[in-house]
Amino acid sequence: MLGRAEKEFCWPLMRFLALRPCIHFTFFPLGANLWFRNFAREAERIANGLKALAIAETVGLDVVEDKLWNYQVSPRPFTESTIRYVRLTQRDPRSVLA
Repeated sequence: MLGRAEKEFCWPLMRFLALRPCIHFTFFPLGANLWFRNFAREAERIANGLKALAIAETVGLDVVEDKLWNYQVSPRPFTESTIRYVRLTQRDPRSVLA
């Protein structure tokens, strides 16, 4: 889907900016960023996702959870109980929307 959107993006400057984001999650240490050369490339997204996971494991998943909680962008059921949220979504992903 991103590949098609990439081909249809006609505004060169915005296309350049959209495909080359710099991502910094709140749990990343200062100076740690994920850079993309082409966000439409699935392999690049997966590679950077694995880097984010490695950083999360290095700083500690408890720290990651605290940082994400403080950021206040997660759905309320997730922030109330991460384990409960995961169990709910495994049974019925629509249950968290209620």
